[in-house]
Amino acid sequence: MFSIGMVQDITDRKRAEEALQKAQADLAHVARVSTLGELAASIAHEINQPLAAIVADANACLNWLAADHPDIDSVREALAGVMTDGHRAAEVIGRIRALCRRTDPHRERLDINDVIREVVLLARHEVRGHRVSLQTDLASALPAVLGDRVQLQQVLINLVINGMEAMEPVTDRPRDLLIRSRHEAEQVLVAVQDSGTGIEPNNVDQVFDAFFTTKPRGMGMGLSISRSIIEAHAGRLWASPNAGPGATFQFSLPMDSKGQFLGIGINLITDAIEAMASDADWSPHMIIRSERHEDDHVLVAVQDSGVGIDPNDLDPRFNAFLTTKLGGMGMGLSIRSIIEAHGARLRATATAPHGAIFHLSLPIGPASRLRNIALNSSPSVS
Repeated sequence: MFSIGMVQDITDRKRAEEALQKAQADLAHVARVSTLGELAASIAHEINQPLAAIVADANACLNWLAADHPDIDSVREALAGVMTDGHRAAEVIGRIRALCRRTDPHRERLDINDVIREVVLLARHEVRGHRVSLQTDLASALPAVLGDRVQLQQVLINLVINGMEAMEPVTDRPRDLLIRSRHEAEQVLVAVQDSGTGIEPNNVDQVFDAFFTTKPRGMGMGLSISRSIIEAHAGRLWASPNAGPGATFQFSLPMDSKGQFLGIGINLITDAIEAMASDADWSPHMIIRSERHEDDHVLVAVQDSGVGIDPNDLDPRFNAFLTTKLGGMGMGLSIRSIIEAHGARLRATATAPHGAIFHLSLPIGPASRLRNIALNSSPSVS
């Protein structure tokens, strides 16, 4: 018996995909530079402020040094201000250079609130020039997201400019722009809400089409590129009319779960240490082991020789606030919901005569599965 395999050359398709990705990146870069042009006044103001302070402090230093009895303490204080303002100007220039550069996407763990604050700093003078009140409502302790800082800044700048332009015709009410962030399920959400002219219900999806615009100026590319960026981050960008005036543009990004599994492991180990802390009748020990399971999961087990678990508590042990220890809040093991949301499993078993085992079962990612299939499979000839 022979096994017959087929190999398909996909070189041309790969080249076409790479060419498309490059064209999309080039278009996003051109749009980004064009957007910065719209923020030129705000950028100039952000750079001019620290430079003006540097000139004022330097002039004061010259006057103090020219006196018969130089005020060295004042000179030292002014020079510290010069350094601070110099760094501030350099940070603004650095952010602008990053937005202008044509670079390959670089994914990193980000606090989306930091990205929002950076955009607010770049746009705040331009916003004031349009007589717009820009406010933020940022949730604390948001999970990190995995993303390209520059691209996400581009999306937010586009949404801020879109909101400002939507409010240009407004004269009978305040021009309010609100940026909110929050955490919902396994997603981090950002909303940009304006009090402008709003969106027609039949245009809610059309506004993201390339070259679609309802404004007298503009090419209609900003929202289309923004949606492409967010979707490339495994997120979603959508628009909805407000109950009152204006519209809200929202995007979601999946939170980065790497840190969560590290925290889960620390919780299991900490729980085992606490279980052994009060027992002096036997030698405390802990075993951590991992093994491959047949159902594409890796099993990590933390076994301790502590006080053990009442069989009736095996499942409730994972409930929030349940604890059998003094001084504990019982929150460490209530992370089963986080684990199960990632396709993993967590369970506990009692051991004899002492202790317990906590089993954490993690799914193998698609890339690992393909690699394992490739390593464990081979063509056979018989």
